[in-house]
Amino acid sequence: MRVRVKSGAAALAAALAVPAVVIGPAAPAHAVPADCTTQVTVSQYKPNIPKTSVTVRCASGTGQYRAVVKCIRYVPPNLWVNSTLYGPWATAGPNTSSTTGCLGTYLSTAVEFA
Repeated sequence: MRVRVKSGAAALAAALAVPAVVIGPAAPAHAVPADCTTQVTVSQYKPNIPKTSVTVRCASGTGQYRAVVKCIRYVPPNLWVNSTLYGPWATAGPNTSSTTGCLGTYLSTAVEFA
């Protein structure tokens, strides 16, 4: 039986025959809203059940944002309910806002960017 061994030059030629992947320019960076403020308002919905409202405003920048709130609520007889609620998407700029809310005690608030 005869065994053939390719030379290094033949292997290099075969590797170069594979089409190259062309990488285009990098994608532009995502736009980010700026000058964002968060307002949290807590009121009493029912005895022992607070109602939380979160409003986010991003006065400048570009892109979209929305309010996020994480809450916990006790449901008798022994159930704790965790929830994450999202406000509608808003475009950054003056006089825009995103508001969401929940029944229960809020654990945290955040601003989510698109």
